[in-house]
Amino acid sequence: MDTKELIAVLVLAVLVGAVVVLRPFSFPVTASAERPRLSSPRRGNPPQPGRDSGNAHAAVPLWPRLGDAVLPRDPAARRLFDAAETLYAEGLLDPAVAAYTHFNMRCPDEPAAELALLRLGQCHTLLRRHKEAADSYERFLAKHPESDLRPMALLWSADSLVHLRKPEPARQRLNEILTRHAKSPFAEGAKALLDTLDAPKPAPPKTKTP
Repeated sequence: MDTKELIAVLVLAVLVGAVVVLRPFSFPVTASAERPRLSSPRRGNPPQPGRDSGNAHAAVPLWPRLGDAVLPRDPAARRLFDAAETLYAEGLLDPAVAAYTHFNMRCPDEPAAELALLRLGQCHTLLRRHKEAADSYERFLAKHPESDLRPMALLWSADSLVHLRKPEPARQRLNEILTRHAKSPFAEGAKALLDTLDAPKPAPPKTKTP
């Protein structure tokens, strides 16, 4: 580990230590020599944009949980990823952005980088940085076209595009969920957002003539 990486790990360790003092948090840990795909949890509701982004600094549900991901086997990379997950779960989103960004720069080929890239977009969404969020989801969708997390990324991407007033690309994302991932837990959110896009716009109020 070089000096910069050591400093980054130490800074993240201090931030995580502060979080742990305020609110104990533990991670489910899995050890696997294989490289399975990310799997969705069987219980619990996944976070949905809009419904879960009202308070940018509230605790964020970890979905999928850390135990479902393929964890980095390198100890330094594992510490970076664990730190990023803790910061994200505790709603410390700006530090989480820095942690996920550093992890993806240092470990772009780690299987966990797939989840880290999606989390990066979600952090930006929760911080209402919709342009940065849309860019992160675009990178995720381009880099991981067969990901199990694609329906989730499509919905959060569509939400960002709606905020950026780009309804047609958003509609394409939502239609992909409904046609290719109809049984996904994100299909209901996609249909609701699509209904909002397709709803007739209210007529402008009539001005009264003097």
